[in-house]
Amino acid sequence: MKDKIFWPSNSSEWTEVASSEEQGLDSDKITEMFEFIEKNSYNIHSVIIVRNGYLLTEEYLYNSQLLEAKAYSDLLPPKAYTGPIFHDQASATKSLTSILIGIALQEGFLDNLSQTLYEFFADIWDPSFDERKKNITIEQLLTMNSGLIGEWYPNYPRVDYPPADCIKLALDDVPLGYTPGEAGKWEYSNEGPNLLSGIIANVTGKSTEEFAREYLFTPLGILEEEYHWPHDDKGINYGAYAFHCSPKVQAKLGILCLNNGTWDGTQIVGKDYMKDATTVKTSLSKGEKSMEYGYLFFMMDSPLEGYYMAGSGGQCIYVMPEYNITVGFTAGGKIPKEGYEKLLLDYIVPFAKP
Repeated sequence: MKDKIFWPSNSSEWTEVASSEEQGLDSDKITEMFEFIEKNSYNIHSVIIVRNGYLLTEEYLYNSQLLEAKAYSDLLPPKAYTGPIFHDQASATKSLTSILIGIALQEGFLDNLSQTLYEFFADIWDPSFDERKKNITIEQLLTMNSGLIGEWYPNYPRVDYPPADCIKLALDDVPLGYTPGEAGKWEYSNEGPNLLSGIIANVTGKSTEEFAREYLFTPLGILEEEYHWPHDDKGINYGAYAFHCSPKVQAKLGILCLNNGTWDGTQIVGKDYMKDATTVKTSLSKGEKSMEYGYLFFMMDSPLEGYYMAGSGGQCIYVMPEYNITVGFTAGGKIPKEGYEKLLLDYIVPFAKP
């Protein structure tokens, strides 16, 4: 097996290797995986598998069946699909926002993760805002420990989705469910990552998309036609959801994380930040269920080791450092909770030869 890392350039030049065996995987098992997906009606729209930077599998599906074209079906619903290579990443966008916070630290736009909301939004702060929000830190936003409630709470404000002004919504309208930073508390919220996007725009003088293009996408060879990032009426790109991209963009983000923020010899994201982002900061358990969370990254469940970016409907990017493998999925829901884990455990990981 080739153990040298390949750094893919422009996506058009990044093509599948002749066989998965070149990178120690079993192509027959991958074929069986797609047969399993069809038999069990997993509503998966795309699968991409990369090892050591080499593209092993890039497949697109409709009605759980493989398509001949390397593109999404135009029969997919509009929310998921915005073009032949675009797919909504839903809340996997949050992990992208985390990566960009790490870059802002690396480039000196941010001093540290203890900086507070009021430092960035003092010019729009109104006395009517909950005073406790002033001291919410960047780290609390990254770990879902800010106290901001989720949209499923009955006292969450009724607003159109996506919001026209996501910063005002977070600062003014969305209530706190507990004191920011309270030990042992974790509340999944879209407002935190949206605020992080606002912070990036504030400190860099660029939109989050412009900042990402300069400091992340361009260095990784990601072209503008490979992604789409909606923004609110104030020009703030949504940091919690709605980023659309191709499977190759999914994979490149995974490769960057897999290599501790380094891309072909250049440190894009600080190594220490990436380590912190992808290791456990919060651990919760309820009965037999448990959840471990980093900086807007989820940790994988045993026996799998690694972490992943996750969005509703089945948008996931898995990073498994032990095997140097990244696997990206897009889907339209109807995936059992254990579905992706089963695909990884039964068809990919056991056959990853060192």
